[in-house]
Amino acid sequence: MQVLRYPQGEPLLISTIKEDYICCQSSKSIYSVNLFLIIISLMGLCAQYCLVWHNRHESFVESADAICTANQAWISIFKMIYLVFVQHKFYDLLHAATDGSLLYDLGIFDLAINCKEQLLKEVKDILRDSWLDIRRQLNFFIFSCMMACGFYMFSCLFVNYYYMHINPQNFTLQLRAVCFDGIFIVVVVHCSALFQILHQLLQHATDEDIPRSERVKYLLCCVQLHDRIYNYYAKINSMYKNPSLAQCLLSMLVLCVVMFMANVGLEEDITLFFKMLCFLMAAGFQIVIYCYNGQKIITQSGMSPSSWYNCCWYNESPQFKYIINMMVLRANRTLYLQVSGFTTMSHMTLLSIVQTSGSYFLLLRNLSGMD
Repeated sequence: MQVLRYPQGEPLLISTIKEDYICCQSSKSIYSVNLFLIIISLMGLCAQYCLVWHNRHESFVESADAICTANQAWISIFKMIYLVFVQHKFYDLLHAATDGSLLYDLGIFDLAINCKEQLLKEVKDILRDSWLDIRRQLNFFIFSCMMACGFYMFSCLFVNYYYMHINPQNFTLQLRAVCFDGIFIVVVVHCSALFQILHQLLQHATDEDIPRSERVKYLLCCVQLHDRIYNYYAKINSMYKNPSLAQCLLSMLVLCVVMFMANVGLEEDITLFFKMLCFLMAAGFQIVIYCYNGQKIITQSGMSPSSWYNCCWYNESPQFKYIINMMVLRANRTLYLQVSGFTTMSHMTLLSIVQTSGSYFLLLRNLSGMD
């Protein structure tokens, strides 16, 4: 069979078949590992629900720990199953954020303008601040998850086998949560940084450093960046729209049980209180990630119409004015990261979740007969 070659003589057909084979093998390996983890996790959930059933005639306190960790595990299992089928889309989102490909080929730095160094410095400063924010959030999230998992692990190491056998500890899939939610932090904070870069570029649209003959081209580059940002936002919204619903619903139940157990521990067992405090940091920050970063998209997208309008467009050419008019109309809608169409990821949603969890906690506290 004749082998296809590049113009330089490299074997195209052989290299393509080899790459496809390696990709297929790696995908099968990833699917196998995820399937194995899902099965093991479901088996662990069965053990926790058996414990709940065994203690059904006892006080709720006896089963609260198992219920809490089981619901937290369900969140991670849902994310694990979802991630298996869309891992390549997640890779594209993450790759676009890490290599800054959305800022490539805009053409701004190819124009005959005198403020290239200033624009480049401002873009770098915004990106550096965004990555510092990403790093802070990821470090705190990983630390809180390690604290929650570590408390269970070290408690098992310092008790004897007898008590460990009759009262087994529960583990949650916090590493999966870090992976799934960590990607959310990176892509959403990067999307917010892109909006800031766009607003910063628009501030220079009518500067004297940009010749009048280049201003329309400069503005068209900003229009192209706006279109890329919107498409990037749409991909993020479609990827996290449905999983976020399970996160919000189960987080309310988890926070309710954690607050109840922390209240019990504060009155009866201080060790239980600190254990629930570690769990509250991990579970609470997990929902904070979605609402806090979702609010960033709302805030930055809401600033877009004024950013387009506030440049000195009234002294420019008719074509420049037309572009500004069209972009003000197009950008005059706030972008939201949706939660399956029921609500949005925002500060108000976070406040509602905390209030609902607090109400359920008080109800559970009254039903348990605690003063």
